[in-house]
Amino acid sequence: MEALIVNEEISTYQTMSDKIKLTKVWALIKATPHSGQVQTVIDFDNAPKVNHYCIALGRRSGKSMSTAIMVLRELLTPFSNTILLSPAYKNSDIMFKEVLKHVQKLKLPIKSINKNQFVIELENGSRFTSVTQTNYESALGSRLSLLVVDETQSIEDILTIYEQILSPMFLDYGIKENDSLYAKAVFLGTPRGVGTAFHSLFLKELKHNNWKSYSSPSMCNPLLPRAYLEEQRNILPDHVYRQEILAEWISTGSGVFHAFDPELNLYDPEVITFTKDSVFITGHDFGHTDSTAMLYIYVDRAGNYYVHDAYQQAAKPTKDHVTSFKGLESKNPGTLEERYGDPSAAQTLLDLRMDYDYDIRKANNKIAPGLACINNLMATQGYDKKPKLYINKNLAELIRQVRMVTYKESSSGTDPFKKDPEGTHWDLLAAFRYAVYSHFRGQEAGLAIL
Repeated sequence: MEALIVNEEISTYQTMSDKIKLTKVWALIKATPHSGQVQTVIDFDNAPKVNHYCIALGRRSGKSMSTAIMVLRELLTPFSNTILLSPAYKNSDIMFKEVLKHVQKLKLPIKSINKNQFVIELENGSRFTSVTQTNYESALGSRLSLLVVDETQSIEDILTIYEQILSPMFLDYGIKENDSLYAKAVFLGTPRGVGTAFHSLFLKELKHNNWKSYSSPSMCNPLLPRAYLEEQRNILPDHVYRQEILAEWISTGSGVFHAFDPELNLYDPEVITFTKDSVFITGHDFGHTDSTAMLYIYVDRAGNYYVHDAYQQAAKPTKDHVTSFKGLESKNPGTLEERYGDPSAAQTLLDLRMDYDYDIRKANNKIAPGLACINNLMATQGYDKKPKLYINKNLAELIRQVRMVTYKESSSGTDPFKKDPEGTHWDLLAAFRYAVYSHFRGQEAGLAIL
């Protein structure tokens, strides 16, 4: 197919793109790729049909530098447009500063910098923008020569964002004579289990000759202290160490909560005595045609979570649900710290506040990070090798749902909370995730979950 040339700027980009080698940019900043980075650099320069790169990385494996150098190479190409997509503001801020540091160090001619919007424009017509999953639409409407996705495993609906919204923008930079696109996409992140959206991107090289996938464990970075790696081996659960340090794809089998171990994560409620100083949180999932559920969870001073009681009913009026909620809360002494509920049920939450004086806070509904959080809390950790999340052994339905829920294919990738063929509504699991992940995030970050 004849290369598509839209205008003079695109023609200039196409002419220069293949001449600016990633290897030379590494040399330009006087750095050398380590063993986990070198094959990506080689393929970037010498695999003409490949324009998609999926890279699974261990912690502190040199991601920030290698990403910045890829962006720098694109900025050196006239009339390029790079978008770096991150899960959160802090990620965008880190990568913007890393790129800007190299631009200033090389004294590249800068046309403009907007530090508030994370935008750099050079005199050669190239542009770099760092966005998050909540504001990426601000970068739409312009052509896209390089997409870099940072922390891919933590970006919700990444398949939809990429396939339906961002990838069509690649066409503006044209098609090479070998029928491959000039524009490129790079996905970087840490494995979070088989069956996830990031894993499906990693496997695309098996079916598409324009994809390449790589794994780079933490120990590939020669600057990383060996003592750090040994410390991580001692304190992390085995599956977490293999994922986040070794960058392995750990099979979850058919189970979403793969860290659940009944020998470790179930407790006898008779061994715990609550006092007026005990702290509780609740999680709520509301069903209109399905059941409504609530979990009552004790949080001890060490940050351990004990799912102590549960409520689950269908086909009842709201006032009956509220009566049951309050009854469950009054069964044990203690202080209720917060209630968390389905954020998509905003009208229901408002009705509960106005009509029944029952306040429920909107939960953090990030599915992939929420599942990772619960799995990590369920797994043994620390020097005492104990989990931090426990379920009352008598809550049979919750335990059944924890054991039975599986990943399902949805239009945007894998979604573990789609109904299974038997029509199971994962109501208790939703309430479970709303409460534990929202509270954990609030405690860890010191910020309110809105």
